[in-house]
Parts: sequence; C-alpha cells; structure tokens
Amino acid sequence: MKQLIYLLGIAFLVSVSFTSCKKNDTTDDGGSTAKSMDDLVVSSSFDWKTTKTINVSITLPIANSEQIVSIYSNDYEELYFSGYSAGSNILSTKLTLPTSVESAVIIYGLEENFEPITVYVGNDITADLSDLKASSTEKGVLTCGCEGGIFSLKMRYNGSSSANIKVREKKNNVRIYCGTVAPDGEFTITGGSKKNGRFDNTIRFYIDNVLNTSMHVSCSDPLEVGMDFGDFTIVSGVSKNNKPLCGTAPPPPPP
Repeated sequence: MKQLIYLLGIAFLVSVSFTSCKKNDTTDDGGSTAKSMDDLVVSSSFDWKTTKTINVSITLPIANSEQIVSIYSNDYEELYFSGYSAGSNILSTKLTLPTSVESAVIIYGLEENFEPITVYVGNDITADLSDLKASSTEKGVLTCGCEGGIFSLKMRYNGSSSANIKVREKKNNVRIYCGTVAPDGEFTITGGSKKNGRFDNTIRFYIDNVLNTSMHVSCSDPLEVGMDFGDFTIVSGVSKNNKPLCGTAPPPPPP
C-alpha cells in the first residue's frame, strides 16, 4: 500500500512539473510587441500630414460677380474661406484644410439670396456658378443702410507713414486683416468669424501692433460711408443681404 501511495506521489509531481514547464515556455509566435516608438515599423507610404493645401477656382456669374463667396464645412460649423473675386468672374485662391475633408459647401452672396451648393474636395475645389439661380427669397432692388451686421469694409488709412495694419474682432481676438498699408492707401476687410463671414459686434484697428481705434459693427449704432475712426475712414461697406452702407464717399486722396 505504501508503495502504491509512493508511486502515485511521484506521478503527481511529474505531472505538475511538466505542466509548469509547458506554461512557462509558451511564447507568442505571432510577433513581438513594440515597447517604444523606436520599435514601431511604419510603411514608407504612410502619410503623416494632417492638413492639405489645395487650389480653389470658382467661376462666378458674369453679370453678378461682386458678391461675397463663403466656403463652409458640411455642417456649417467651420468657415474655411470668405472673400471676393479680384475684379473678374473667376475667384482663385488657396486653402489649407484637414486631410479628412472630402466635401464642402459654397455659398454665393448670402444664404438668403442663392442656394448653397456642395462640392467635392480632392486636390482642388472647382465650381461653376455661372448659371447659379437666385432663391425665391432674393431681395429686389437694394437700398442703402446697415442691417444685420457688417460683412465687408473698405477702409482708408490716413496715417503719415506706411505701417502694418491689423484688424481684430474684440471677441476671441480673431484677426480678420493684416497688411502693410501706405498713407492714403485703401484696404478691404472680409471674412468675419460669424456665419456667412459676418464680423463680430466690435472690431479693433491696430497700427504697428498698437491699438488705434475700435468700431462697433453690429448696425445697432449709426455706421456710414465717410465716417472716421481714429486714423481710418470708411470708403464703402456691405451689411446683410448685400445692402451697401449709406453715406458720402470720402474725396480721393491728393496726388
């Protein structure tokens, strides 16, 4: 009996030893796990870029090519571009967008005037709006005035020497213009941070990074062509529904 118990004990120890060795010797033949960035193997074709710069070419209606063009994300939450063509019916520019963007929405004029269109975003954006039809809510003959906020301003700089001019929205300090302007030079501000490119309620003008003046542009206060703000004069402006500002244009600068 003692011998039987002894043999059973030996068999049990051998079984435990074999199982233990088998467990400890098990390895994952599927490959090793990277323990640091240096261990990662990345394909040479992998694109690390998170943004892409693309060309934009939009053909505008020949008889009506002076309205604002805005490009939005599909959910209208992000404004990619807002501006005007440079004196022709072709708007050409460059945009830097997230690589994940595959489509966008173009709005010509203001949303109340023309129907938005969705375009494919590849290596470029091309669109032909030459036959764009006005929506049923298009307004008739425009009268002057300031309604619903400002979308564009043309300003004259009255300083005595060339300077770097910056214009920022008061809220969040969003920059909407930056450039070097000569005395009596004129510049155009477009592309506010609000929907359709409307400016925030107050904008600030800086000369060589020094605050020069502020302007309230929600149309709750009078705003007209010819008004002076610090070293700047309003030459022209556009409020909601492309309504131009009233007032008298300032005389041209001396030769």
